[in-house]
Amino acid sequence: MEGTFALYPPKLIFWVQLLVLFFLQTFTQMLYAAFIYKFIVKQRRSSSAYLLGFGLVIPSALSAPYPILEYFLIQNKTLKLSMGTMPLIVAFRCIEAMYDTSPHSVEESLWNYVTYYTSLSHFEWDPKTKTRRRCTALDFGAILWRLLCHFHLAGLMLSLAMHFNYQLLPTKVNLHEYNLTWELFSPAHLVNAYMLAILAFFMLAVGFEMASFGDNLKGFLTKQPFYNPLFTSRSPSEFWGRKWNMTIHRLLKHGAYMPARQYLSMHLSYFVTFLASGLLHDYSWTVMYYQYGQPLAYHPAFFKTTAFFLWNYILMAIEHETQHMWGFTKRLPTIVVSTLVVLTALPFSHWYTGDWVASNYFAEFAMGLWFIRKVA
Repeated sequence: MEGTFALYPPKLIFWVQLLVLFFLQTFTQMLYAAFIYKFIVKQRRSSSAYLLGFGLVIPSALSAPYPILEYFLIQNKTLKLSMGTMPLIVAFRCIEAMYDTSPHSVEESLWNYVTYYTSLSHFEWDPKTKTRRRCTALDFGAILWRLLCHFHLAGLMLSLAMHFNYQLLPTKVNLHEYNLTWELFSPAHLVNAYMLAILAFFMLAVGFEMASFGDNLKGFLTKQPFYNPLFTSRSPSEFWGRKWNMTIHRLLKHGAYMPARQYLSMHLSYFVTFLASGLLHDYSWTVMYYQYGQPLAYHPAFFKTTAFFLWNYILMAIEHETQHMWGFTKRLPTIVVSTLVVLTALPFSHWYTGDWVASNYFAEFAMGLWFIRKVA
């Protein structure tokens, strides 16, 4: 690569602003938690609990970010997206409260319940003492090492992606559209989609690990968000159920799948969960692209992420019905099987990552990372 390149360090103000928004949301989550514990957990299955949950708590939480964004004039899309954390915690954990699907120990006391709401990440709870497990020096070292690795890999992948303008190979696929053409299955599109998937993974890993790092600093052990999903998954169900973004997986498990399972079959409950995942992301998109009554600089086609997650539900359903046919994959190296698994989602993965490219989200996240860019 010829030319002059410059190294850009992360901007401290980016992380300071994120921290301020985090404290603001945490305080709000604690207030909601106390209210839900008193009026929903303690009155579970009553008509008033459902009325308060679906009629007051969830609607008020989902509508809360917009006036806050407008009041603080927040423009950075990463900061705006972070404002969607509080509504999702409150909404899904309120559903847990109504349907008695919260993790063990969190409802043992008001204090346990309030601390449960302080973090999107799930704490490790001691089943004997009913309290949060402490983070040992070994635990903390592993957490810090993983965060630093993901932080530097995110900067490296971002530098590569920006240098090639997020497109290693030329294609006719418009990333911000559905683009239902055979071009989606072209090698060029799949290569580009794979690069964006790796970039999104490292950036999401940094974001979710930073979100729980404060709890680790306070001495509490949290559950790991990602388990190297792109390179170690041996099936779509393992990718989504045990590897990819376990923070959101646990939120959906307790707030969507388990409540649905009380009334529906396993397959229908999976469908409800993937639908909820898609709508969760589409809601987050409305927060990220909210422009305070001004004309949008970027117009996302909403419900693309819902379509993406429903496609992955179809893949899991196919896997379940045909799993007897895939025994030969046990003899293949994990990296080969994992690549094939990821390839099943890549044709449509731009329904998720495409908006981030077209709206300059990755570049705005870059404020919090180091990256290298060509300047001449």
